[in-house]
Amino acid sequence: MYKIVVESCRESVRFFVPFSIYVLWLLAFPMDGVLSGCAGSRNFLLWFLAPHAFALLVTGHYFTGERIFSRVSSVGIVVIIAVTALFPHCPEHYLTLAVLAGIFSAPLAIKTCSLIKLSVKPFRTAAAGLAVGNVLLYLFISLPLTNEIKALILALLLLIPLVSPSTISVGGSIRQLVKYLPFVFMFQLVGGLMYGFLMEEYAVHSFLNGSELLFYVVAVLGGVFVAGRRLDALLALGVMGAMFSFSFLLGETGLSTNLSMYAMQAAAGFVDLFLICLLLSCDGTFKALGYGLATTCCAIVCGKIVSMVAGEQLSLIVSSGNIILTLSVLLLYFKSKKSESLPGPCLETGDPTGQCVSCAAASGIDSSERPKMLPRGFSKRFSEKEKKVLQLVLVGKTFREAASCLEISESSVKTYMKRIYEKTGVSRKAELVTLIDDMNGSRGN
Repeated sequence: MYKIVVESCRESVRFFVPFSIYVLWLLAFPMDGVLSGCAGSRNFLLWFLAPHAFALLVTGHYFTGERIFSRVSSVGIVVIIAVTALFPHCPEHYLTLAVLAGIFSAPLAIKTCSLIKLSVKPFRTAAAGLAVGNVLLYLFISLPLTNEIKALILALLLLIPLVSPSTISVGGSIRQLVKYLPFVFMFQLVGGLMYGFLMEEYAVHSFLNGSELLFYVVAVLGGVFVAGRRLDALLALGVMGAMFSFSFLLGETGLSTNLSMYAMQAAAGFVDLFLICLLLSCDGTFKALGYGLATTCCAIVCGKIVSMVAGEQLSLIVSSGNIILTLSVLLLYFKSKKSESLPGPCLETGDPTGQCVSCAAASGIDSSERPKMLPRGFSKRFSEKEKKVLQLVLVGKTFREAASCLEISESSVKTYMKRIYEKTGVSRKAELVTLIDDMNGSRGN
């Protein structure tokens, strides 16, 4: 049991560390972080997000093959490492570097996010990744180092996602994601609006620089338990937090500015956790990540533009934000009238639909033939075809019989099993059965 727990923790760390480093890079550099601040431009974020959204759509839709994505992501991360390390030395070229960062970081975003799905408990792993990324940001901000050294450290950390394995994209429906994209856009629009106005005020009145990150971390970690009962509750908490943020903003004092930032950070934590869980639940992970993250980027750009137009007119900012939040609530209401709300996710697998259905059912295997349950978090490491082959082999089918059931060649079955062995670190069927029994046993305990 001890070895199983240790191995589970080790796997979770292996899968969320690259994602945490991506979160750190995003917040410390292109999202108007401490590094991009040396350029002295308020438009850096816009020049990054616009091409980033386009690149996410292209990458998620077209570069989904195992070989092509592995090459594209490697090239993209190498370029990002160079851009990050060079940026403090040539801030006069910030526009060009911002565009390059936006385009070439798209594969980095999709790769690190999709790695989470390989974890046995992807939902909890995603929450841990978001939390650790923000904790690392606080430590990064606190380092008494020059921007040049910080940029070099950040660039070196990106070597971890570079050497991490690339996942295989599995085609499938993203219908569940499409239902929630309008709300995601509306909320992130509010986030961009507040981001453009509140950050400058908070920088002046902040009680403790970086303290706002604590509220984000608490919201993400607390959101794991809230979502276990009802995933949609994260959206309600996000809207409530944003509304509190606008209310506090009207106080126009140092205290109210801090409270406004804290409330907005908590709201963002709840919605970010919901979004990443939703994206990972889709069968077509790459496509879902491309569409979902691109929607977020476009919304933030729109919100940032609105805040720039509003300028220092606080009443306009608050009224615009409340109107957008009200519209988002209406969108959720009409959506819930047309379809059922999402139940709480399976905290073991991270599946927000709450359905831990074996792949064997999809393969036409009768329940009486299934002596073993394939853990869903474990199965997410494989493609749909690999899962069907695995289920047939586990119920005693020979490779020839499995090939006949799936209407493929026997050599194809052997190829799929070879990949399964490689992904699980075993060399034969008996070891694979033991591994699955151990995982099912740990879940039962």
